[in-house]
Amino acid sequence: GGDTKLADHVTISASGLYTNDTQGVDGAMQGPVALNGGSVTVVEKDDNKGGLTLGNGVAIKADAGAWQKSSGKLSGGNGGSVTLGGVASLDGVDVSAFGFSKGGSLALRAFGNLQAGGKIPAPVNTLWLTEGFFGNGGFSKYILETSQAGSSLLIGDAAGSKTEIHPQTQTLVANGGYSAIVSGMDMADVSSPVLKADYLRSPATISFISAGTLTVDEHATVRTDAPNSGSGGAIALQSAGQMNILGKLIAPAGNISATISGKMADLAYDNTLS
Repeated sequence: GGDTKLADHVTISASGLYTNDTQGVDGAMQGPVALNGGSVTVVEKDDNKGGLTLGNGVAIKADAGAWQKSSGKLSGGNGGSVTLGGVASLDGVDVSAFGFSKGGSLALRAFGNLQAGGKIPAPVNTLWLTEGFFGNGGFSKYILETSQAGSSLLIGDAAGSKTEIHPQTQTLVANGGYSAIVSGMDMADVSSPVLKADYLRSPATISFISAGTLTVDEHATVRTDAPNSGSGGAIALQSAGQMNILGKLIAPAGNISATISGKMADLAYDNTLS
């Protein structure tokens, strides 16, 4: 296989639709109902090539739709899923799976190494996700991984900058006047994403999976929201090679796991990583 590229300003959308069945509105009782976002998968599997190239202004969406029923009640859907493989950079790319009550999922496989947070990006061949990345897009589930043997996954940065990875799920709220908007209009005209107060949010889940080493820097924290009811969020770490947990993992009333998938007898210990 060769490189996979999406040109500048390409939009790929599996989002739901807006349907308005309010009596007297044009097109009422005629349009299809598609509440939940679907799934989008764009993967470059050949790591010997240049990976997946996403142009400037690319938008990949699996947002929820909504249905204004003839009874006057608005029903909003859930976010869908986005899977991107072989990613080297997400600069200038808009990825989302917003939902009204439940956000969607994002699975990212880096082309090379992966760094989450920190102030200083790692050298070339590293997908860098800033702290702010985890508060956008409406995702309630993240799966972030490297796939090349010998790759590294770092939470924080090599300079030891203070870092907090705190996934916070934005949800959709209806805009004023939505009941007069005809079916088929863009959901951006119908609703807007907002970040509700922490006690109103459901905690997200986040997984970091490395085909090589995985390090949580001593000045890095990974945390999820506290639940307003029910179970908490989840943080999962998995590596094929050495794992170094030097920072903090915090999931109130949730689940935290750390797993080394490689054979222990085959793993060399590098004390410079810890």
